[in-house]
Amino acid sequence: MLLINRISDTDIRPVIGDITDKTKITWEKFHPYLFGLAIPLGIMGVLSFTSPHFSMNGKNVYAYITFTLMMMANIAMNLPLKNSMDFENKLKGGGRT
Repeated sequence: MLLINRISDTDIRPVIGDITDKTKITWEKFHPYLFGLAIPLGIMGVLSFTSPHFSMNGKNVYAYITFTLMMMANIAMNLPLKNSMDFENKLKGGGRT
């Protein structure tokens, strides 16, 4: 399950990067993603740790789906956050430590 999630990460990261790079807004470039994805990430976090009354196979499928969606929401929120921190660091003229 974790391996498949990591493989799907390699597919979704370039897509999210392209979307955030093409964003043109009066705010800072990455703020809409931080604010807009906080609620879906919270909802997926709650759903990931909720145990429905399914059979054991149903619970496994539910856990897999909710974990995958939570990881996608996490990547969609944290990738722009990391990019904004790197962007601000480059504006200040600092390098990586």
